[in-house]
Amino acid sequence: MKSFFNKTHFYNTDTVYPSRGGLEELLDLRTGDVIFTRIGGFLFGRVAEATGSWTSHVGVLHHCEDGRWWVAESAVPRVRLTPLEKFVDRSERGRFEIRRLREGLSPEQERRMVKAAYRHLGVWYDFGFNFDSRRQFCSKFVDAVYREAVGFGVGRVERFSALLARQPKAALGFWRWWFAGWIPLRRRTVSPASQAGDPRFVTVAEGIKDPSPAGRSEPCWRIRQGGEWAAEALAPAAGLVGVARSGEPAGFGPGETTAPARHMLGTPRESGGSDTSGKPLPGGVLSLAGADGKRLALERISI
Repeated sequence: MKSFFNKTHFYNTDTVYPSRGGLEELLDLRTGDVIFTRIGGFLFGRVAEATGSWTSHVGVLHHCEDGRWWVAESAVPRVRLTPLEKFVDRSERGRFEIRRLREGLSPEQERRMVKAAYRHLGVWYDFGFNFDSRRQFCSKFVDAVYREAVGFGVGRVERFSALLARQPKAALGFWRWWFAGWIPLRRRTVSPASQAGDPRFVTVAEGIKDPSPAGRSEPCWRIRQGGEWAAEALAPAAGLVGVARSGEPAGFGPGETTAPARHMLGTPRESGGSDTSGKPLPGGVLSLAGADGKRLALERISI
């Protein structure tokens, strides 16, 4: 906890820290979390455009025996494991979003998730985005891992015709060229966009790299963390005053909560209780919980 606050401060509702490593130390991660990024370039920028979403790539988080967090992903050319920081660094501006099944995964489901991901390692990438092929692509891989481990997929399996019909401004000329003159409209597929909007999951963290933050000489991450489980957050009182505010910071949907990660900051039970008035609590903490149950935000103030 001490090292966390030595390299972190709060302002503008975001947690900011130097971008030189340490990302996984500041995130409340669990095996099976689904992480979304935006891969730019020739093909994947068109994927985001065709699905009307910011995201064009997705993977599944896995805590390996070496103590590090890795992302199982279907990437070009094959399914592989990628270190979390390397996975995020490939995203435009380092943008990422982590979503988690609302009811969480049991330890047995987590073990099945890992086994399912490992079974697919080495499978070739499908540039035709065919859900019914033997090959994989990023969102199909995530869907397959969840189907094998939990019993249901992630996102919406649909035909190209339905997907493109919702995005009339999509570059159909590009897709005709990509498919050699004929778009397979009856082909089934699943997109990162539909998985990012799956109502069975909740966003627990999102971030982006700020190349020139105010008052700092090096790039920093801006991270927002929270979810339905973070209705209350606690922070050490020494040298920092947390202010609970209601509102909707840009980039968050209704019904979510932004707060520091639970496993780093403790829980009310561990800290001896909470007080929504903001008064100091036993153990030297401040309650940052809003009495109205709405979103919480943290900001740095002078003391």
